[in-house]
Amino acid sequence: MGMPDFAKMKMQLLGDVAKTEHLLLQEIPVKTRSKLSKKTKLDIVRDTGIIVMAAKEGKAKRYKVNVPFKSKTKPGSIIVMGTNRQLDEFEKYAMR
Repeated sequence: MGMPDFAKMKMQLLGDVAKTEHLLLQEIPVKTRSKLSKKTKLDIVRDTGIIVMAAKEGKAKRYKVNVPFKSKTKPGSIIVMGTNRQLDEFEKYAMR
């Protein structure tokens, strides 16, 4: 039996990171004037290596998954996946 699709995708995106570091999920607030509110999912991945797993707009009760790469992040919150180091850097990136 072959490797599950998720495992293949993770290895393609993250390479050897998955072998040496843990991947974590974190909820990040997106404020109206945040730099993140002007970025697309593709911008975030390209700039930081962080993977956007889901997004919640405003006071919505549920997250949307499979957000298109070209859609802009809106005020609310996002759930991202990355290593400790990536998440620390991402918090600084989000606050600029």
